[in-house]
Amino acid sequence: MTVPSTSHSAKPPSRPSLVPKKAEKPQLPSVPLHLVDKRDNDIQYIRGPLLGEGGFARCYYVTCCTSQKAFAAKAVPKIGLRSKKAKDKLLSEIKLHRELIHENIVKFIRAFEDDNFVYIILELCENKTCVELLKEKKRLSEPEAKMFFPQILGALQCMHDARIIHRDLKLGNLFIAKDGEIKIGDFGLATKVNDKGERKKTICGTPNYIAPEILFNNDVGHSYEVDIWSLGVILYTMLIGKPPFQTKHIKEIYEKIKNTDYTFPDDCPISAEAKDLIEKLLSQNPKDRPTIMQILEHPFMRMRERIAALTDITNTTKCKENIHKEFQKLNIKDQKGPLKDNDNYRAKAKPQIQQIPLNLQNAKNDINYNLLAQQDTPKKVTSPKRTTSLVDSVHKCIKVVLRGNCEYLPSFKELKLPDAFITKWIDYTMKYGFVYSLSNGIEGMLFNDHTTLLLHSPTNRMHYFDLDNYKRCSFDASTKNEERDLEKKKGVLLAMKGYMSNNLNHAANITINCAEKFPSIYLTKYMKADGATLFRLSNRSIQVNFQDHTKLVFSNEGLIVTFIDSQRNLSVLNIKDIVLNNHIQIIEKLERVLKIFDDLQSK
Repeated sequence: MTVPSTSHSAKPPSRPSLVPKKAEKPQLPSVPLHLVDKRDNDIQYIRGPLLGEGGFARCYYVTCCTSQKAFAAKAVPKIGLRSKKAKDKLLSEIKLHRELIHENIVKFIRAFEDDNFVYIILELCENKTCVELLKEKKRLSEPEAKMFFPQILGALQCMHDARIIHRDLKLGNLFIAKDGEIKIGDFGLATKVNDKGERKKTICGTPNYIAPEILFNNDVGHSYEVDIWSLGVILYTMLIGKPPFQTKHIKEIYEKIKNTDYTFPDDCPISAEAKDLIEKLLSQNPKDRPTIMQILEHPFMRMRERIAALTDITNTTKCKENIHKEFQKLNIKDQKGPLKDNDNYRAKAKPQIQQIPLNLQNAKNDINYNLLAQQDTPKKVTSPKRTTSLVDSVHKCIKVVLRGNCEYLPSFKELKLPDAFITKWIDYTMKYGFVYSLSNGIEGMLFNDHTTLLLHSPTNRMHYFDLDNYKRCSFDASTKNEERDLEKKKGVLLAMKGYMSNNLNHAANITINCAEKFPSIYLTKYMKADGATLFRLSNRSIQVNFQDHTKLVFSNEGLIVTFIDSQRNLSVLNIKDIVLNNHIQIIEKLERVLKIFDDLQSK
């Protein structure tokens, strides 16, 4: 349950017992089976099954008739928007969410309205939220939490850079996409800091996650630190299986928050590093809580165990089948174009209720919907392409150091080699795809159909990823695969592996240690630009290979750089130290990478 943003005190308001709860809610209209954005060439969406609901709003699975892509549609009935405060709150949610573009934030697609509803079209996260994940797994292991937490931190950094405080970070607002990545959503309680030093004074949030300064220090107000507190509750809940202050009564929860009254149960042992980070995040004084950069530098986050993709968590095939079953119940067929008047599942007559015009286009918040890229209809995209947030992060770090503002960047005392980087590669995309060897001993191939096949040589096991079609599997490389396409891909990878072993040298003077039994690092993207080849790996690192056989590997969001010279010798440095210690050769390489990234952003 989310506490209303209007007002809330430590003691929950009482409700007259003589008034039935149902009588308090007005009758809500039915959401039609087709949603039409009349301001954009009548773009239509087919409504599917209900995904969830909260308050007045309901969220549905929808399919765009033009692109056949699936999305989530949040339908807000206008009957619940009678007051100016309710309208302004919704408009603020739309405006703030639209500003945020990050791979770990649920993507905002568009917003439009009809007579009865305001619709917000969002990226679909097929695997629901971390609430369902925790119900299934009871608690997460520390490596699993470490896989999710940097994603949450990256999204939160994006929000805070845009001067936005989320104020409702919780497991229920951490959505899981089909590839297992975390996406933060629901900006209904978010607010923007307009002036430096401004403190917000609205009492809002979800009881188990509310920071103490929201509840008990309203005179002073609150700021970005409330999101850091919520991170502490999230991490504790992930590792222990329940929130740290949870009791049956809200008043008792608030009292425990006030006194920072929580313990680490003996039957759920966690590491000393995890406890230390949680204790810092849950500091009673907001000034004592770590910054996002300090969290990333904490020993808990730097213990870089890697785990396999969480197939038991994502379970996307099962999710897809469940949605298909729900569609069958609704008797909705696949659509190849816009709805027609004679469709047998067309919505029935609309209920007669009082019409409440919202007038989104002329609202005082000045939301100009013409600025929204039509991301579900590719032919009409007019906004410039945007690089991924990881590229943005590395780009920003390089800019900062080359401009001489190194003091603003953190430095790491313990510098380690990246978990993996590419040591050999062959571009065979003219026929099959891109084959490579990693420094951890894994051989892999990114095929032209966007699938990936990895080989773990010590066990002779192969691991196949087809995320577009919800497929992951592993098998013995020595046995024949029943699927002809997969058997062919296996043969290509083995042949190319043999060629690389016999003809190519490793990119660096290192000892290959193939310790990972289930590979979790692989190539996700690559490109060639300005005499260099760029690689992005699934461990959130970017590698740049230059024609003179030197290489740069950016890890920790660009804060750590591994330089491999033409003699294959390695150096690991904080990016700020490259300029401070005047490493001329590496500075020249950084200037080239900066130019490449500048060119990417201008396209």
